[in-house]
Amino acid sequence: MNSVVKNSASNPDIAPLDTTPPGFSQSNHPSQQRLTRSKRWLYAAVSGLALFAVLLWGSLQGSDSAFITCNRSDLSSPNNPAYGYSYYYSGDLLHKENFYPFRIMESFKRGSPGPQGAKLSFAELRVFYSFLANQFTWLLESHFAFQLLNLLCLLSATMLVVRTATRVSENAWTGVIAGLLLLLTSPMTVFVGDISPHLMAFTFAAAWLYLMLDLVDDKWSGKALLGRYSLLSCWALTYSTAVAGALIFSLVAVVRRRWLHAILPPVVVIATIIAYERVVNLFGVTFPAKIELLYLQESLAIAWGLLQTSPATFAYHAVRELGNFLLVDNPVLVLVGCTGLLLYRGPYRSLLWLFVTIPIAIAYPFLFRADARGYISSALILPLVVTAAAVLQRGFSNLRFSTTEIRWCALAWVMMSGLFLLYSLPWNFAYVAALGGAPLALLLLAARTRKYSKASFAALALLVVTSSQCWWVFGHLAERPFPSHSFILGQLVAQHDLYGQPKASVAFSHHTTFLPLTQDVESLPRSLGGTSDWQHFVEPHRKDVALTTFFPSERFTHQRLLDEPTLLLCAIGYQALPVALTLLAAWSLLPQTRLRFAVLTLLTASFVATLIWGERHAQNKSEVFLLDQLITLRGGESIEGEIAVSPRFIDTLEQFIRQGEIQSVEILLKSSKLKHGTFHLRFFGQEFEPLSSDKYVDDGIRFPRRLRLTPEEFLGEIRRSNRRMSFTAALDGEPNAKVYIGSWMRNDRFGDRTARRVRPRIGEPKQPSAEENEEWFPAIEVRGVNKSGANILYGL
Repeated sequence: MNSVVKNSASNPDIAPLDTTPPGFSQSNHPSQQRLTRSKRWLYAAVSGLALFAVLLWGSLQGSDSAFITCNRSDLSSPNNPAYGYSYYYSGDLLHKENFYPFRIMESFKRGSPGPQGAKLSFAELRVFYSFLANQFTWLLESHFAFQLLNLLCLLSATMLVVRTATRVSENAWTGVIAGLLLLLTSPMTVFVGDISPHLMAFTFAAAWLYLMLDLVDDKWSGKALLGRYSLLSCWALTYSTAVAGALIFSLVAVVRRRWLHAILPPVVVIATIIAYERVVNLFGVTFPAKIELLYLQESLAIAWGLLQTSPATFAYHAVRELGNFLLVDNPVLVLVGCTGLLLYRGPYRSLLWLFVTIPIAIAYPFLFRADARGYISSALILPLVVTAAAVLQRGFSNLRFSTTEIRWCALAWVMMSGLFLLYSLPWNFAYVAALGGAPLALLLLAARTRKYSKASFAALALLVVTSSQCWWVFGHLAERPFPSHSFILGQLVAQHDLYGQPKASVAFSHHTTFLPLTQDVESLPRSLGGTSDWQHFVEPHRKDVALTTFFPSERFTHQRLLDEPTLLLCAIGYQALPVALTLLAAWSLLPQTRLRFAVLTLLTASFVATLIWGERHAQNKSEVFLLDQLITLRGGESIEGEIAVSPRFIDTLEQFIRQGEIQSVEILLKSSKLKHGTFHLRFFGQEFEPLSSDKYVDDGIRFPRRLRLTPEEFLGEIRRSNRRMSFTAALDGEPNAKVYIGSWMRNDRFGDRTARRVRPRIGEPKQPSAEENEEWFPAIEVRGVNKSGANILYGL
């Protein structure tokens, strides 16, 4: 409390926390009544944040998740189908890479990371997320266990930011505003529906920011430091962003002349990863070479070559990518946050700057190799949310902005707007310049006008920021993919990449139109602009039809554990490191003895229960579909069919063409993994260049196959065929040849689409081929492409 009073006295721009005036008892004194009412409103606001977090969590799962939209094909992932980089799982979509956590959980239920001689993916080194989710599976189904863990991460990150902002600004309402802004950021809304360690790593960063405040205040007790090191170890087993946390710890220690703790953090991170790898190696299982180091080497080699051949091009890309790493969210929020960071002069200023710059500094060397932007640098939004909340709350107070501070506001606005003027479209520049400058202008008016109207201007500034955030983070629900897509790949897009390939530069308001290609589809799936559930299209009418499965089925049971004691010892040894780190972190960081004892008891009980009932509440294997591998075409087989294109789609296409929005039309067939054969594909009788498996391997030809026509050519073919679009997909080769063809609907559901498989008569060359209706209909899309290469119209 004394530190709060001291900081408030030394810095008149900081409003102190509401506290009970000294000398007053719990009476009906007017000041005490106002304080009680203020606390009630504050508690209600924090409770409202928790309720809002639960609503966000419940509404952004499955195909409503922005993480599905990130890899959709309408912007710059043309090799993906319209449903993105996804599988079908338990009634809805799930991102393909979300199956790594499931596989890790399966290894806990087997008591082994894999069979002897297996080589795991680098993603399976991120074990801590699956370990914590596994602690719920003695009671819950696996998928819901991950979702529940995401909810706990969402709530934890929010409350940590509330406490951080309250402490940094010494105003409780700043914490509430920061919590609201955080819930409306891209990392929270994109990752909450993502079954992967991303949200947990982001929560670790929020906890790290809060815990570092004590170190800045010279609170370096032994037990607290032990808690921080154990937490850092847990973070290291969650995601590689722990490196940023270790570096921040080391730099704070250097400033405080704590030389031992300047060395220990990176040692702890490296030692934890090596220790876990050694445990896995004891089971005869290995990890591949460090892919991050390979990416770093390739990126530095590209950068050095570009710097030597074209320094101007290097500078162009370097500045653009620096902006992309900073712009991990809505430019309006980033602008207000950067302004608040420039204005803040409190005791934690250096720490906040470290949390902004270190994630960029670590990610920046990868800029010429790694596509991800928001993944890597998302933690920097944490201090920006804190400072944005502080500057927005300041508008409600009687504090004036000095002339110097007004200049800082103007500088931040000019620099942010200039980035979009140089690297983006005029509409995007106008959005940032106008809507980004609006809250700053309103805050300045609040500081310069008469007292009674200050709150009105400040409330309007807060409304501008929050409403623009809602428009931004929920855009994928209105078929505006740019915000979620840019969180991964960046907002500032060059006209061409380093290899001369055109890139799609589109407006923030870019909208994708999805239409049924035929008249027999009642509605498209929800993530493709429709209203129907995915199971309406994917799952069969008959329950006895065999479905494609994904997960392994080998698990230990409590009876096997009793019969085979060595299996129990292996299971305990495999999980010993994360168990020990979790218990140590809880014991060191929890402040109250009773709470510490309760949490430690609960963690131990859940580990024992999950170990004994390891087979309980596993995922339903009969509901997993690999949508890009549903149709397997063998050597000598072909699939023939046709589509009766609906007049509605043709009319919409013609309208887009008349408006000049569509420059070409693509017909796409989703296919992959060609082996030992030659793949032939025809649309409207026009044959693609045959694709050989040898050429595919040697030249790296990308799937799927796309036939590009001019709009006039496509419409002419449609008219000549009386709206019937015929196709043939055939594979030449021996029976062991195969190619996968994607699908998202069953062939027996609809009448305007027909597909039949033609099989050769083995051993009877004179007999005609056998024909049968295909179980699935191939994933064929007709896309309208604009001049920037973005797909603005889909017929599905």
